[in-house]
Amino acid sequence: MEVKNKKGEVIFTGDDLRGADLSNADLSNADLSNADLSNADLHGANFRGAELSNANFEDSNLEGADLRGANLCGANLKHAYLGVANLSDANLHGANLEGADLVGANLIYVNLTGACFSGAKLDYEDMEYVKNGGAIVEESIEELNKEAILFVSACKLKSTKKKEIDLAENEYNDAKSNLDLESSKHLAVQEDFDRVIINSNTVSCNFERELKIAIGLVKSSDCSNSSLENLDAIIVVNDAEIILFKEIIAEKKTLLSESEYRLNLAKEEERKEKDKLDEARSEYEANEVKIALYLSKV
Repeated sequence: MEVKNKKGEVIFTGDDLRGADLSNADLSNADLSNADLSNADLHGANFRGAELSNANFEDSNLEGADLRGANLCGANLKHAYLGVANLSDANLHGANLEGADLVGANLIYVNLTGACFSGAKLDYEDMEYVKNGGAIVEESIEELNKEAILFVSACKLKSTKKKEIDLAENEYNDAKSNLDLESSKHLAVQEDFDRVIINSNTVSCNFERELKIAIGLVKSSDCSNSSLENLDAIIVVNDAEIILFKEIIAEKKTLLSESEYRLNLAKEEERKEKDKLDEARSEYEANEVKIALYLSKV
């Protein structure tokens, strides 16, 4: 027997197909009835319209194989792996799929009359279809497949949740960086405000000291014109400085208030993103528990 792949290249010659590597082989419309293909690697192979009645596929790998319209009447598919295989319009009348893995397989319009699915793994949504199609199904398999669909869903979710964690971590890190930046800005504004207050207090103390000296001079000179003029000048300058510092302090207070507002917003955003990250991690861990629980049962 000579077997070619989809490109027309010869990939196998001989009569013993047990354990053969026929991955991606083109076996469409081939007559392999009663052939022994046990333990063979048949992933991605094209069996469309093939005659496979009573063929032995026990423990073979048929992942992603195209079995559309194939005749598998009485075929032995015990413990075969048929993940995401396309079996639409195939004839599985009386076929043995005990312990086979058909998660993700396409079973639309398949003839399942008398087929045995005891211990097989199926997508949960395919269970009623298989049962209503006349296949022989152990009652216990329904519970197993409930767990199986949960397992498949959990595995699919695992990748999604990991992406959510990565996204949440990026958003949290951005929020934390923004918080650090706002904290740094706020510290600078606070320090600037504190400097203005210190300068204002220093100037006030200096003026108070100068004012006391000027008043003393006025008293000692019996209110001479020059002493009074000096006192008036100190008071005028003092009033002008007080007005200036009040304006500066008011401006700095506004800046400080605005800075505090932005800082509080940044803190709230950082808290929200931290909560999202914690939630994503919790969901991921819960999903891991589901996967571990299923694996402990099979």
